Amino acid sequence: MNPWLQLIRWKNLLIIGITQTLIYFFLFKINSIGGDIAGYDVALFIICTLIIAAGGNVINDLVDIKADFVNRPFEKCYILNYIGLSPAIKFYYILICSGGIIALYLSIKYEFYYSFLIYPLCVYLFWIYSQYLQCKGYWGNVLVSLFISLVVMIMPYFFSYNLDGTFFSAEYEKVWDRICLLAGFAFVVNLMREIIKDIEDVRGDELIGCQTGCVKYGTRVSLVIVKSIVVLTLLGSVYLLFNIFGNWVQSLFIICIIIPLLVFLYLLFSKEINFAKMSMLCKVYMLIGLIYFIFA
Repeated sequence: MNPWLQLIRWKNLLIIGITQTLIYFFLFKINSIGGDIAGYDVALFIICTLIIAAGGNVINDLVDIKADFVNRPFEKCYILNYIGLSPAIKFYYILICSGGIIALYLSIKYEFYYSFLIYPLCVYLFWIYSQYLQCKGYWGNVLVSLFISLVVMIMPYFFSYNLDGTFFSAEYEKVWDRICLLAGFAFVVNLMREIIKDIEDVRGDELIGCQTGCVKYGTRVSLVIVKSIVVLTLLGSVYLLFNIFGNWVQSLFIICIIIPLLVFLYLLFSKEINFAKMSMLCKVYMLIGLIYFIFA
């Protein structure tokens, strides 16, 4: 696999791109929201979001070279072995500048001038995360999870151009509840995954003195937090189940949302926990859940 693609975490970017594309076609376009926005501008907007995420992945790897060298197999330390420090830094600046140009173009074309500030703010927050917050307990986990939920929530904001900036118009009422469910689901699942990744990477984080939640409070506490997230999500899902109408929707909800949570609980309470596998399962679960909430 191309090391540049691995550097930007192409699988994660693919999930983001698929999510925003599905939201556009099956929530907004099908309900005639944002009809005045050209399709290629929607594509540019999604690309801009992907650039922010890719830039965050690159800067995070640049800061975490030592920890990654310990936490992951030597051949997967892409910057040291395949790319080089200087090319990676240049690539980061090229990414950020490219995204900035796209964000500026969209903000000028649709007269959302103040919205351009969202782009440098996101870039700055990822830099702050990489430099400071990822080693400050669980704050880094929360910030990354918030970004993933904002990947969903930013879509109504983009299409509010067509509604004169009014979020809660009649058109939005058709999709707003779905958007909130998507964002909440994305936040919870990604928070669980981020903490699991910290448990998996505890050795390297300890080596460089990075005080993640797992290092600061211990693996046992982090595992209890993950289990609590799963239990609370399961309880919330059961509540939603009794507020969803239509037998086929209920059946799909049980299959796509509730059963995977029960599987997570089983794996988390097993004697030997494969955290790498749990992290991958979280990613798959997020994709399944996002597709369910869009199409159900």
